[in-house]
Amino acid sequence: MNQPAPRVPKALTNAINDASYWTEKLPAETSKLVRRIRRFNAASAILSAVTGLAVWPIISESPEIVAQVLVSAVSFTSAALVALPTALGMREQVEKMINLSEKFSLAHHELLDAKDDWLAGSSTLPEVRKSIQNLQAAKVQKAALGLKDEKPNG
Repeated sequence: MNQPAPRVPKALTNAINDASYWTEKLPAETSKLVRRIRRFNAASAILSAVTGLAVWPIISESPEIVAQVLVSAVSFTSAALVALPTALGMREQVEKMINLSEKFSLAHHELLDAKDDWLAGSSTLPEVRKSIQNLQAAKVQKAALGLKDEKPNG
């Protein structure tokens, strides 16, 4: 007589759902941050181009000190826009998010393997818990990055 398949522990199902969610969500969040950094770079490039094109008319039509101050202020603003993402830690955040995406993906695959092994009867509860703990370690790193812990399963 066939035995019914073992029931998958709820904690494992929840962990798989969490890992799946963050495996999809983190790359999207990383992409948003990269686009934000690119907007700073684009603003700087536009400001630099305007400064470069406007410098000669400003210098020729303005008193020397006014022209120097104006051109210097616009040039400084352009440089600040390029440096701002680094100063705000955005570039470092992107690197950490990329690494974290990899950890969530690995945890997701490990959890799916743990589920398959559980259903095949070749895995024990401590082995399943270890896989879940690996996901929890990734979630701790995610929280340290300030990413909200949105729960896909309620």
